[in-house]
Amino acid sequence: MVAGKTVYEIDLYPVDRQKKYSRIRLQIDKATSQLVSVKAFLKDGQQYALNFDTFEINKI
Repeated sequence: MVAGKTVYEIDLYPVDRQKKYSRIRLQIDKATSQLVSVKAFLKDGQQYALNFDTFEINKI
Protein backbone atom coordinates (compact mmCIF):
# COMPACT_ATOMS: atom_id res chain seq x y z
CA MET A 1 0.00 0.00 0.00
CA VAL A 2 1.14 3.50 -0.82
CA ALA A 3 -0.64 6.51 0.69
CA GLY A 4 -3.61 4.29 1.55
CA LYS A 5 -3.84 2.89 -2.00
CA THR A 6 -3.40 -0.73 -2.99
CA VAL A 7 -0.85 -0.79 -5.80
CA TYR A 8 0.74 -3.05 -8.36
CA GLU A 9 4.55 -2.99 -8.28
CA ILE A 10 6.29 -3.53 -11.59
CA ASP A 11 10.09 -3.76 -11.74
CA LEU A 12 11.81 -2.90 -15.01
CA TYR A 13 15.36 -4.08 -15.65
CA PRO A 14 17.75 -2.69 -18.28
CA VAL A 15 18.61 -4.87 -21.27
CA ASP A 16 22.09 -3.32 -21.32
CA ARG A 17 23.70 -4.32 -18.02
CA GLN A 18 26.24 -1.48 -18.36
CA LYS A 19 23.59 1.13 -17.47
CA LYS A 20 24.00 3.08 -14.21
CA TYR A 21 20.71 1.81 -12.80
CA SER A 22 19.84 -1.71 -11.72
CA ARG A 23 16.04 -1.37 -11.95
CA ILE A 24 13.12 1.04 -12.10
CA ARG A 25 10.04 0.32 -10.02
CA LEU A 26 6.60 1.54 -11.07
CA GLN A 27 3.73 1.62 -8.59
CA ILE A 28 0.28 1.69 -10.17
CA ASP A 29 -3.01 2.19 -8.32
CA LYS A 30 -5.08 -1.00 -8.64
CA ALA A 31 -8.39 0.87 -8.47
CA THR A 32 -7.68 3.54 -11.11
CA SER A 33 -4.74 2.06 -13.07
CA GLN A 34 -2.93 5.38 -12.68
CA LEU A 35 0.75 5.84 -11.94
CA VAL A 36 1.42 6.54 -8.25
CA SER A 37 5.23 6.55 -8.14
CA VAL A 38 8.43 5.79 -10.02
CA LYS A 39 11.62 4.80 -8.21
CA ALA A 40 15.03 4.35 -9.82
CA PHE A 41 17.64 2.17 -8.12
CA LEU A 42 21.22 2.96 -9.10
CA LYS A 43 24.04 0.43 -8.87
CA ASP A 44 25.98 2.65 -6.46
CA GLY A 45 23.14 2.41 -3.91
CA GLN A 46 21.46 5.75 -4.66
CA GLN A 47 17.70 5.87 -5.14
CA TYR A 48 15.57 8.49 -6.84
CA ALA A 49 11.80 8.67 -6.40
CA LEU A 50 8.97 10.54 -8.05
CA ASN A 51 5.61 10.49 -6.27
CA PHE A 52 2.42 11.68 -7.92
CA ASP A 53 -0.35 13.19 -5.78
CA THR A 54 -2.60 13.94 -8.74
CA PHE A 55 -2.45 12.60 -12.24
CA GLU A 56 -4.49 14.12 -15.07
CA ILE A 57 -4.52 12.61 -18.54
CA ASN A 58 -5.66 14.10 -21.83
CA LYS A 59 -5.95 17.58 -20.36
CA ILE A 60 -4.57 20.59 -22.19
